[in-house]
Amino acid sequence: MKKLLCLLLLAGLMLGIPPASAQEAAAPQELIDLVREYLDSQNLIYRFDEKFTTYDLQYELDSQLSQVEAVMWLYDDMVFVDVSSPIKVAKEYRDATGKLLNLINKSSYYAYFVLDYEDGELLCRSTQMINGTLPGHGELNDLLNWPLSLMEAWGNDLLKVSTQGADPLEVYQAHE
Repeated sequence: MKKLLCLLLLAGLMLGIPPASAQEAAAPQELIDLVREYLDSQNLIYRFDEKFTTYDLQYELDSQLSQVEAVMWLYDDMVFVDVSSPIKVAKEYRDATGKLLNLINKSSYYAYFVLDYEDGELLCRSTQMINGTLPGHGELNDLLNWPLSLMEAWGNDLLKVSTQGADPLEVYQAHE
């Protein structure tokens, strides 16, 4: 029985399904209200998803990526922001894209890129643990804006590698 349970847990982790405890870790109402207050203070348009405790926002970027979706995920111990790229990286470009993301991530401290190697989804994420202390407006601003800034700054270069097969090292060096 233990082997079966371990096998099921491992399969869930491989498929990217968070453990039940993470799925059920309800965000405190104080955090939900704090994020709503921050978003309202910035005059941002959002949709709140009560089931998943997320705030969904659309952004226009000044790059060829154009429009992206930002999702603020709220949990009892963490807030994270995913900025989804409109790019779905084709299989033949995933290795090269992964190399470019590794080069970018090595010098990025507040947000980082993630490539789902299975389906080619590309996103940028920022995370903050909130054990005992809720973030202020400044932290929420950073959580939201760092991945947006990174996606905007590297959007054109990501397209070169992930859709045209450009050399990731050459693209990175040209950007720097």
